[in-house]
Amino acid sequence: MNKLFKGEIYKLFHSPIMYFLTGLFIFALAIFPSIFTPAERVNRLSNVNLDTTSVTACYQSFQNAKQKQGEEKLKIENAILNLISSNGNFKEELVALGNKLSNDRARFSSAVQNEKANGNDGYISLQTLMINDLEKIENKYKSCMNDYFVPVILATEQLDYKLVAEITALKRKLQNFSGGKDWNDFKGLDQDLEYNLYVPNIIKYIGQLDSLEYSNEELSTILNNFKTIKSEYKNNLLNEMNSLHSSAESDVEINAGKFYRTKMSDLSFSYLYSEHNNIESTKNKVLLHITQSKSTNYIIKNVGFETYNRYKIQEYVTKCNFLLDNDMVDSDVAENLSFNNMSSFGEKASAFDYAYFSLEIMSILVICFTVIIGASMIAKEYSDGTIKLLCVKPYKRCKIISAKILATMLIAFLFTLVATVVSFIVGYFLYGISFPITLMIFNSTIAFSLPIWLAFIIYLVCLMIKVYIYSLMAIAISVLFKSYIASICVSCGIYIANIAVTFASGGANWIKYNIFANIDLFKYFGGSFTNSNTSIALSKIFYSPVFNGTNIFVTASIIVALIVILNVVSYSVFKKRDIM
Repeated sequence: MNKLFKGEIYKLFHSPIMYFLTGLFIFALAIFPSIFTPAERVNRLSNVNLDTTSVTACYQSFQNAKQKQGEEKLKIENAILNLISSNGNFKEELVALGNKLSNDRARFSSAVQNEKANGNDGYISLQTLMINDLEKIENKYKSCMNDYFVPVILATEQLDYKLVAEITALKRKLQNFSGGKDWNDFKGLDQDLEYNLYVPNIIKYIGQLDSLEYSNEELSTILNNFKTIKSEYKNNLLNEMNSLHSSAESDVEINAGKFYRTKMSDLSFSYLYSEHNNIESTKNKVLLHITQSKSTNYIIKNVGFETYNRYKIQEYVTKCNFLLDNDMVDSDVAENLSFNNMSSFGEKASAFDYAYFSLEIMSILVICFTVIIGASMIAKEYSDGTIKLLCVKPYKRCKIISAKILATMLIAFLFTLVATVVSFIVGYFLYGISFPITLMIFNSTIAFSLPIWLAFIIYLVCLMIKVYIYSLMAIAISVLFKSYIASICVSCGIYIANIAVTFASGGANWIKYNIFANIDLFKYFGGSFTNSNTSIALSKIFYSPVFNGTNIFVTASIIVALIVILNVVSYSVFKKRDIM
């Protein structure tokens, strides 16, 4: 085995293609500094403008921002209370309103048919009654579809269009029919309503609506936590701010002093961040709770839920709760490494940011090189006729292919190692280095902090797993194809097609059925909320979204299954294949 391994390494390092790939590798590393343009992390309170010209001015601007957040909190409390009081009977209320419209429509038809409306005034009153019924249905439906948090009535885009169109058409028909009409006119209206089936269609479409289900007890718990969370911490901040403000009002030097202005600003942002995190966490907790009875794949088919992703919502809640529990703000921790956003807040990019950026691009080259090398491992032996000489030696075929897999992985590891070292050195000289604490969120539910260098090591491990899988794929294809050229074309074609499809999909949920889109593990360490807010076209190639209905255990299972399948194919086919 050892001799086979050394022999494979010797052949690889004396292959002309290695020199070409190495040159291309060096050229790519040389041009990366010119295309590295990371964006500064977005301040979630950037819309809050604190006046820091003096302590008093800062305090007053804080009070204004605090008042706005108080209004936001009141809206949330009222929205949750409204959900609790409704008991989820949204559809039942719409059905009841629809039945009333149907009854009033029947009364109108009966009165017209029997001429028993006591003159035109009677017809008009019944007509007005139907208009009022329609407005109630319309307002109730709009309130259900435009709830403060999320629509509480589920309707597909087509169903929503049909229902709104029928309501609008009938309402316009009734409102435009007024003044100077006799019995024949009302009879014509009745026949028009009967022919166009406005009311039956409205009743039918209301019946097709779905209503979200939830527990009022759980909502009450969420509401109570929302009202009380971190109250002691915020009271302490307010006491410090009030004390500083009182001193500043009587002391001109304190009021204008930079130290005191900075302190007031820091206290203000700490308070506002705490409130903001509480608000965002609560809104998303409610969203998760009221949608828990429906599958994610069902939810995203309805209006207002097109971008719904339970994993990402849960990850954001976990992040907010971590910051709340530890009395921290966004700037206290770095975010997970991202392709186009700096990890640290308010600082310039560091060597870690650049190295991650460079490796994400280099990973394409590394995988392509590994695929080319792996695809040639067996197929080239057949093309050159050396497979016979190899197999007549006293080595089992399983050892032969194991040596080739190990040699391929060693080359991939060396390429990755060189890319890492060079990228880090270049990043160090261009941007310097810092060692912030990074917030990691494992599988959307477990938050913890790590030094950024340790987070970077986790990324490298995840990257090597991805490279390993593509190496196995290339070896398996090399076993299946005797043609050297065909083996490389198929292997590279699969990888390039995967990149193209991922780019074209724009993160759409259907891409999750692409097996190779499910082999990135690093996104399950907090990457979904850092990578999704991207507008740079290049980053879409490297953005690996967390799909609806997946988590790290699903992805890990796919990876293990893929490794087993590729190994079984490689070993079993090569073992039984005729070398003649």
